[in-house]
This record gives sequence, structure tokens and C-alpha cells, in this order.
Amino acid sequence: MGKRILSIAIGMVTGLMILSGCAVQKQEKRPIQKIPPTPILISGTVVSDTGETISEAKILVKWRVWGEWVFKEVFTAADGRFAFKDPRGPNEIEASKPGYFSSTIKPDAKTILSDLRFVLKSGGGINVKIKGLDEEDMKFLRVKAIAGGKEYRRSDSYFIGVKFDGGGMTKADAAKDGVSFEILGIPAGPAEVFASFNEISLPSQAVEIKAGTVANVNFEFQLNRFILSGILTYLGKPLSNWLLIFKRMDGKATPGTSGVTTPADGWYEIKLYPGTYEIQLNEPGVFTIQGTKVKGYELKYSITHTITKSETLNLEISSLKKVEPKKVKK
Repeated sequence: MGKRILSIAIGMVTGLMILSGCAVQKQEKRPIQKIPPTPILISGTVVSDTGETISEAKILVKWRVWGEWVFKEVFTAADGRFAFKDPRGPNEIEASKPGYFSSTIKPDAKTILSDLRFVLKSGGGINVKIKGLDEEDMKFLRVKAIAGGKEYRRSDSYFIGVKFDGGGMTKADAAKDGVSFEILGIPAGPAEVFASFNEISLPSQAVEIKAGTVANVNFEFQLNRFILSGILTYLGKPLSNWLLIFKRMDGKATPGTSGVTTPADGWYEIKLYPGTYEIQLNEPGVFTIQGTKVKGYELKYSITHTITKSETLNLEISSLKKVEPKKVKK
């Protein structure tokens, strides 16, 4: 019995020694060595919009590290080129130089960072802010600048600001708060800015242009317009997709929108100058022209109305006199 107990004890000690040895072996394993990332080559050229290379342009490279921006600056050589290596891919690269507008690239994972090309616009610019016109009036607005005997037109796009109220963020009112346009590429020196809306032209404004900067010019139209609105119906039911055209009886042009199409509820609304108008009511239909069926409108009713204030004018066509169709000469 005693020998058996001794044998068991020796076996337990031997097992503990083996386990202890395993533990020691695990602790002695070497950590995996991390291979440093391969540096990324970031290179490129900075040129002007007229094709010349730009030396000493500042290249500002930005990274996001733990939510904070980290920056690095390099400058272009005499040939407009720059190059450097970094282990990280940048979130943003900006090229700039006084006298030019800066240019920014925001690379993604697919962007090749070597042989980048930055084009800096030369000259200056004008930010033209227009008040007094609605957004639908913009297609009738003309804005331009003349500098050095050359004409510069506004960009096709425009900017309407936003405002905050109890309901959150909403688009600002174009007529009250203004619409902004840009005119770029104007050479440094004096310039004259013009703004007109149909036959209405405002006095021009002179401004001094500085390269790489944007000057601000404000225009405000004071238009004496009234809102005419109402519902187009037939026996009390709203008529949709009817075209209403408003023509001045004195033969003058109608600045801005001169026609509206009714939606499903038959509602129309238009801004008009004071005066007497012929209101033409055109019914939608399908017509055959040279053997081809096309959608269009046919004049059905016409009335006259004098605008002196903003008002509601409901139009019930059952009470109107039809316009007789013109006879086609054979």
C-alpha cells in the first residue's frame, strides 16, 4: 500500500513538472515582428490654367489621425513638380500660391498618388449677389463683367443660402435673401459689372479685381409685381395640365414667366406687372402634325383682366365664351 501511494505521488510531481515546463515554453515564445508599411510616393505638378508651370506653390497634405488633422507642407521646384514619401495615404491635398485660386484633391483608395496634376486658376473673380428676383426669374437674368475690353459671363450655376428656424434648416428666400453668381478668370485691374432682367437694366458697378481673390458686388431689383392666383374649374371640378398664357394688351413684353400649367388641383399662380392682360386658356390634347401624333395645347377660352393688386381670380370655363378656331385656308 505504501509503495502504491509513493508511486502516485511521484506521478503527480512529474505531471506538475511537465505542465510547468509547458507554461515556461509558452512564455518564452517571441512576439511576431510587424513589417513597416511601404512608403507611398506622393508626387505631381502644379500648373496655371494657361498652361505654365508654377514654382514655389505650396502643397498642403492633410491626414486624419484619431479625429485630429495632421499637416505636412512641401513646395514645388522650378519646374512646378513636387515629390515626397509617407507611410500613410492622405485624406486631402491642396495646392496654392498667392495670385491664384487654390485647387484641392480628396483621394480615395483607388486614387493613384503619383503624377498628380493641380491646375490653379489665374486672375480674379466676382461674386454677384442679386436680390428682388424669384428663383424662376433666373433664366431671364443676365449678369456679366467687362474688363480690358473683354466680356466675362456668369457661371450657369448659382447659390441660394440656407436659414434656420424652429423647423430646422430651410432654403432661403431668393428674392429677399439673394441669389449669388460667380464670374471667374477676370484679369487683375478695373472691371465693370452689369445686371439686367429682361428689359430692366440696373446701373453698372465698377470694381477693382485682384489676382487670386473674389470681389463682391450687390444688385437689387425693385419690381412692382402683383400675385394673381386662383383655381381653373369646369362645373366645379379642377382642370389639370391646362396652359394659361398672360399677354399684355398694350403690346409690351411680359418680363419673367408669362405662362403657367395647372397641377391636379387646378391651381395657378403668377407674378405680373400692373396692366390689362389677355388670359388665354389652352386645353391639353393630342394632335396630328404631318402624320405624326404629338402632345400639345389648343386655345379654347380667352378673357381680359386688369391687374392693380395681388388678388384671387377663379376661372370657371363653363361661364366663359369659347374662342372660335381659325379656319385654315386651302
